[in-house]
Amino acid sequence: MTRARPMTSRRDVIRAAWLVGSGAMLGAMAVPVIVSFSPSTHAQEDAAAPTKTREAELDELHGLQTRVTEPNICTPAPTSTAVPATPTATTVPPTASGQPVMYDATWEVTVLAIAPTPAGAEVPTQGQLLRLNVAVANHSNDNAFPPFPDWLLTDASGQSYAVDLAASTALAGAGWALTVGPGATDDRSMIFDVPIDIGTSFVLESRVEPSFRVALAIESRG
Repeated sequence: MTRARPMTSRRDVIRAAWLVGSGAMLGAMAVPVIVSFSPSTHAQEDAAAPTKTREAELDELHGLQTRVTEPNICTPAPTSTAVPATPTATTVPPTASGQPVMYDATWEVTVLAIAPTPAGAEVPTQGQLLRLNVAVANHSNDNAFPPFPDWLLTDASGQSYAVDLAASTALAGAGWALTVGPGATDDRSMIFDVPIDIGTSFVLESRVEPSFRVALAIESRG
């Protein structure tokens, strides 16, 4: 016995087709929505995007790696430039006493003699007193003070002694260091206070005129 199939109307066919098409459309629309709001996708994006702290750590690590890979460059220490030594002034040989010697452009000096002199009760001494006699000529056009305060008496060991101003005034008179007139020549004396065992040979020098050097010796008294 043959079972009769139910008759399908044209209307049922159209409805079925519409349902199938709608389902397909909804399925297509659902895929993007599911992908867009998938929690796993957001988790991956959040993990891939570093925070600011992480970025700073990565930058620091990169800087360390760069310094490690850079070659070490040794900078040589600065060397000092050698400064040429200042040449030592040549010592002028002393002139013998009794000869005129120019002292700058103003004075012509002649060392006459040097000898021990009594101190006297009014002159305190440290050792013994030596009296130096000189002649000074003023070649300038004005009155000028003799350069006695600049002079030094140097012994054989190199020890120098300045003019004793107080003893010179007491024993040589108040005028020993006064001015000398223009074109005039005058004899003057000055006193040096030196040790008793100083010896007998000296050089008369100047603090300001290195070319002024006169050799002299104490006169012996028989």
